[in-house]
Amino acid sequence: MSRHSKNNTSTSVFTYRERQMIKDYGTQKARIGNDSCKKFDQCNLCLLKVQDPLTCKDGHIFCKACIVENLVEQKKEIAVKQEKYQQFVEAEKREQEKKSQQKQLEEIEKFEQVEDGRVKSSLESIKPTTKKVTNYINWLPEDNNLKQKMEEPSNKLICPGDKKKEIKMKTLYQVDIKFAGDQAVCHACQKDLGFQKMCLSKKCGHLLCKTCFDNDIAKTWRCSVCLKKCDKDDIIYLQESLSSYSFHNNVESVKFSSTAAI
Repeated sequence: MSRHSKNNTSTSVFTYRERQMIKDYGTQKARIGNDSCKKFDQCNLCLLKVQDPLTCKDGHIFCKACIVENLVEQKKEIAVKQEKYQQFVEAEKREQEKKSQQKQLEEIEKFEQVEDGRVKSSLESIKPTTKKVTNYINWLPEDNNLKQKMEEPSNKLICPGDKKKEIKMKTLYQVDIKFAGDQAVCHACQKDLGFQKMCLSKKCGHLLCKTCFDNDIAKTWRCSVCLKKCDKDDIIYLQESLSSYSFHNNVESVKFSSTAAI
């Protein structure tokens, strides 16, 4: 190491010695503690340990009471949106009927003027007339009474786990979690379940680790606990433990800090 690298300089580049003196320089990483991680057996809605657990086909786990309450609230919101949309459609229909009646009245009035002889003679109509030129501003709409259109609301219930896919009560399946004290364990090997991959069958709901599934069920397609037959489409992979800060399975937090403030 050269002597120059140990000194503080006024150059635009940090020396090795200067980087060592700055503790919060660059990217900082810290391991997330157990208290900052969401366990797999915590409800995605109330974040408490699940009671009467249910899971969707994507592996998001909920308390039965929580998911039922959430679906009821979604149905109420959909009913309110549909009512507002129906009022909007009826208002649009009345406005179209009003415009149609106004157009008919104008045509009748024009016809009566022609019949009464209160129109200009044909000779006067032949005379050249100067056309009025109107300069329109491009960014202004021609109709200033434009109304914002309302789209028809969807009647689909959205899974609160990912906020994307549709969910129904008939697509929720019971989860049979075995506990040894306060710790969830695999039904087959009795090992603690946490950050590893887990799966269950829709037929019985017994929760197994991925290793036991590959060694037993994937070969015979029978549950190793109750021996019920299952198919490849009956397997649901449960969402494993995640960080409470972001939707990933990393247990390390990264912080980016600026090297210098100007």
